[in-house]
Amino acid sequence: MDVVWGLAAAVGFAALAWYGFGREAHWVASDGRAFTCEMARVGPDGQPVGRWRQARAYIESTELILRPRPSLDGRAWSAHCRVLVRTEDDNPRWTRFGLDGQGLNQYDLVWIRLPAHSAAVVEIESILAAPGNGPG
Repeated sequence: MDVVWGLAAAVGFAALAWYGFGREAHWVASDGRAFTCEMARVGPDGQPVGRWRQARAYIESTELILRPRPSLDGRAWSAHCRVLVRTEDDNPRWTRFGLDGQGLNQYDLVWIRLPAHSAAVVEIESILAAPGNGPG
């Protein structure tokens, strides 16, 4: 009987691990103007450079303030970024936005991605639709 309980516990832990590692954390304020997301710098070919990193973002007027989690060197930075474009991610559960990286560390474009059902998507789209925003 102990073998059955041990096997059941192992299957349960494996199921929880599969569920937990398949999800990315996302938090959004009730008004949708502050949220967590994943960000990546974009290379000349339009593809993300390096791995996706967690970041916090705040909507201020018509810009996003992007604050990635500190890297191993401990340096934290933030940037005021203009929203340029919305595009679909490789995974249909995610939405990707292109931000003007303003030359941050030799990268002119930064991708952020967040769940497509997030309240922040609506707020970012309202910024994108405002006059004077978008590409150009």
